[in-house]
Amino acid sequence: MILTGGRRRALALAGDAGAAALLLVVATGIEMRPRAVAPKRVAQEIFHSAVHLRKYPSTIDPSLELWALVHLPTEPSCILVTSHGWHGALEHPKSDDVRRERLVVDVDMRGRAYSSGSPDLSGWELHDWVDAVEFVRREYAEHISDPDCVYAEGGSGAGGNVYAIVGKFPDFFSAAVVHSGMSDYTLQYEHDETGEFRDEMEGAGWIGGDAQSNPEGYRSRGGMTTVGNLLTPIHINHGETDVRVPVVHARRYVSAARSDGRTVGYIEWPGVGDRRHWTHMTPEQQEQLRLEIADWYEKYQRPPALPDEGTFTVAGYLVASSFEVVLEHIDHVAEMRFRIEDGALRRFELSAATTRQATVRFRWPKGAPVRLSLGERDLSARRVRDGAWVEVDMAVGESPEPISVE
Repeated sequence: MILTGGRRRALALAGDAGAAALLLVVATGIEMRPRAVAPKRVAQEIFHSAVHLRKYPSTIDPSLELWALVHLPTEPSCILVTSHGWHGALEHPKSDDVRRERLVVDVDMRGRAYSSGSPDLSGWELHDWVDAVEFVRREYAEHISDPDCVYAEGGSGAGGNVYAIVGKFPDFFSAAVVHSGMSDYTLQYEHDETGEFRDEMEGAGWIGGDAQSNPEGYRSRGGMTTVGNLLTPIHINHGETDVRVPVVHARRYVSAARSDGRTVGYIEWPGVGDRRHWTHMTPEQQEQLRLEIADWYEKYQRPPALPDEGTFTVAGYLVASSFEVVLEHIDHVAEMRFRIEDGALRRFELSAATTRQATVRFRWPKGAPVRLSLGERDLSARRVRDGAWVEVDMAVGESPEPISVE
């Protein structure tokens, strides 16, 4: 049955409000407050005693105006970045809000209540989360205990963002938490009983096309595609009987991650969930979840280290501490094999079925000579980011040759 109009939207908002409500309890320990879509408004920065509404810059598109709520902590803490659900938007800051256990950065996704731009499902919009973290590192240093300790947490649609962001930024986050999230957008497209998600993915252009006409675009957005990149310890919980986001999202991701030896915590709540993700969840289960996540964050406070060599799946782009890859289109997927020596990229190759061009950037000592060679041929490269990085444009094929850096 496909629902249309107000009935479908009402069901969607009800489910998203439930997701945000539990997320607020787990992430911050304060009273649950549901969220709904906020009207688009011209915003001014607001500074209450416990929460600030701030505008921050995009490092990939200077024309964007990005906004987030910054919830101040009771004492200096790690940084927790999160966002609203699929059909939600950033709530207006409240003057009587209280300080949180951690510094919480609540990002308004593109094209919602405050931020400009268009929704870009788990694509470039995930870079906005990282830009928000960089902003608070600069502007709120006195409230941060360790700027390298960063957590990502999200529920429902924002849970899908967390699955995806730990694959696109493999060594950025110290730990991550997903509540009833979407790990595979093709799967979500196929399981959407009412069309409440398909209409945005397809009709509103959050991805574009359907899962049959644009299969690679759907793959490039989902965390299931990049589960092999997972280095961040991730804690996942999902209701067994969730209708809107089926538990198979979590089961498949957990199975794949654990088969690769990744650090994964998982709780599947028997009999929990219907069209609201956490229907039938008891207060005792909520408290169990709160304590488990607090322990998870306490245990993992350092970002993971990149391996000296390996293979990453590049889903549109990939950003690591020592190198970055950007494909010619956000909907493309490629494989990158790499080797690192003494913290510097020394050898890499890219292969793909669709994409034909990519840009690779890597850290290199300022002023030091650098040579990139493909067999007997030298490649042209340029210095970027005040000379601290090297950038090269390259062709991508199905049968790649390795590029050496020296």
